Amino acid sequence: LTWEENLSLLIVEDGMLSFFYFRDRVLSYYRNHRTIPRTDKIFDEIRLSVIDCEKRFPHLKRGSVSIHTDLEEASALLDGARTLYSGNSYLLKTDLGAFALGNGMASGALSQNQAAAIGAALRLT
Repeated sequence: LTWEENLSLLIVEDGMLSFFYFRDRVLSYYRNHRTIPRTDKIFDEIRLSVIDCEKRFPHLKRGSVSIHTDLEEASALLDGARTLYSGNSYLLKTDLGAFALGNGMASGALSQNQAAAIGAALRLT
């Protein structure tokens, strides 16, 4: 995850869409909505979030978009988001199976959200 002037972070997991918009590294817009786990329905919710956010932040679409999802159709969701944004588009990979503690012990399996958050935080450092 790279920080750009305008960044949208979309998280689709367990039937929920979370839409975050960061402007100058500050969270400026947030929307959370339950959705049907079908790519077309999720994309409709993403489009509605973009339309609502764009009312307050007209430069939204010029920024980048990063997507984290537990859907198997992740690449199709990314392709759809690319039609809405002129900036870079990223699919965040969550291949962490366990989080290692300082002593080398694993604390157990992570949820997809935890793995995405850790991965994003590591990329920002």
